[in-house]
Amino acid sequence: MASVYSILENKRVYNLSQAILAPNGTRNLKKRLTPHFNFKDDREYDVLELGCGTGFFSVNRSNVHYTGIDVNEKYFPATPASRMIYRSMNATRLDF
Repeated sequence: MASVYSILENKRVYNLSQAILAPNGTRNLKKRLTPHFNFKDDREYDVLELGCGTGFFSVNRSNVHYTGIDVNEKYFPATPASRMIYRSMNATRLDF
């Protein structure tokens, strides 16, 4: 019998569960966070996102070096942009 976690490893099922459990939750959160992502084009930035999941909040800009951390690598985008790195690890025990 498949566990809930193995079912949620499917990105579409995961995103659907988030939409059902918290309708508009990710959209509302992104709307609230966006003003804080004020990246000026004349600077380089390093961004670390813990618990990045499917990468919904990933920052893909030419002057941003993004690292997304999650315990489940099956959520990661198949072909991330060149300045984006996804790593599977526990956020309480980072290995870098």
